Amino acid sequence: FSISCDECSSEADCNYHGSCSVNTKQCECDDGWIGTSCVLDEPCEVIVDEYYEYQFSLLRDDNDGHLVMVYDRPVYFAEDAFSDGTIVVIYTGRRWYDVYAEISIEDFILMFNDFFHGYWNAIFEFSTDYFSEPTGKSSPVGLEMNQLISFAGDFGAYGDTVKTDRSFHCMEGTCDRCDYDVGGTRECIKNQCICDSGCGEDGYFYNFTGYFCHIYAPSDTICSSSGLNGEEQV
Repeated sequence: FSISCDECSSEADCNYHGSCSVNTKQCECDDGWIGTSCVLDEPCEVIVDEYYEYQFSLLRDDNDGHLVMVYDRPVYFAEDAFSDGTIVVIYTGRRWYDVYAEISIEDFILMFNDFFHGYWNAIFEFSTDYFSEPTGKSSPVGLEMNQLISFAGDFGAYGDTVKTDRSFHCMEGTCDRCDYDVGGTRECIKNQCICDSGCGEDGYFYNFTGYFCHIYAPSDTICSSSGLNGEEQV
């Protein structure tokens, strides 16, 4: 193999998805593309974890607003609702990791901007519970996540793992994913599903939660023939 300077000299070096800056010798990507060579799709601003119902936003540097990039990929973050820690979804060169640490997002930004390396920064010393299969995708959207059950030891570098139903989805186009399969209507406001509740055809009161109204909250309440408390059945 060979090693060369990370500089561009023409639009071809930017995959014709951007222009090569004369001053910096770096690609300036067109809208819709990111990466050193403008070869990766522009990521969603916000992704949703359906399993835990966390909403992750793109991590940007507070100083100038630029995307914080690791291995030519964006970083997503969410503040943990149950602690003072931060959850980040980060690419480590081959896989996407879900990492939790009791440090501020500002400290994460400093670490990622300071020549971050998945191994040398000992990313496993943080609480890493989920990771994807090997991939080159520009974001974790649509990838199946594995859960780490037992750390390393007799189970190899990634411990004892199991496949899960956990996955990430773009918030864009959320209205298209509101679940209308069961009785009732789901309203969509500003790309957010507004979940419905009421008396279903089975005679029981139902309630739906989750970003896509996909989580059914069962109830033992039985509706009358005219509905719950006089409410008409849907």
